[in-house]
Amino acid sequence: MNDPTIDEAARAAHLEKLVAERRRRNDQVFDAMAHESDRGLILVAAAYFDGAMEELLRATINKAEMKSRGLVDPLFDAFGPLSSYAGKVRIARAFDLLPEWLYGDLELIRKMRNLLAHTSEALSLGREPMLGLIDQLRSFEFTPSGEKYLQAREQAIRDTRAERAERAAAEKPRIRLEFCITHMGAVMDSMIVVQATGAPTELLVKIGKDLGRKRDWA
Repeated sequence: MNDPTIDEAARAAHLEKLVAERRRRNDQVFDAMAHESDRGLILVAAAYFDGAMEELLRATINKAEMKSRGLVDPLFDAFGPLSSYAGKVRIARAFDLLPEWLYGDLELIRKMRNLLAHTSEALSLGREPMLGLIDQLRSFEFTPSGEKYLQAREQAIRDTRAERAERAAAEKPRIRLEFCITHMGAVMDSMIVVQATGAPTELLVKIGKDLGRKRDWA
């Protein structure tokens, strides 16, 4: 006779292992982003979210029953309906896999990426049109430490001299963008884990906090 406590313990161990693996991998990715140029930060973030969206959709498609790769893979191939960043984000929102705020922030990252993809000029994060897009990001509204984090980072680079004050003002959009990207990443990771393991949705916040622990959003 099967012991349900053994099955439950095995599921919990698998969940813990999956969270730890994603945290290690994603800490490396987000640490690397912090050393990218402004252009590199946006391009790498967009590529990361594109991959994360594919993971989320694949986990959702396979959740009810295991489906053959021959059926699923073509959906994400070059000419498949889910090949593009925009296609993945919109279908995920249409099926309520993404909350409205996260869908909006992912769309803003896409717009930033597209602006960079269609110009060879250096686009400053502290000037329009980038500044306006960054100001629209809503991740700060959904984590209580957002403004505290921003203030701490500003304080770290603030000085009484005018040139350091100017630097602090110039870096503020970059700091806000980095914070929002890492917050979004932690939330996306938690969604992927829940879909892939069948964990209760009530664990989303707990998993998200664990995945985002190093990134100071929780």
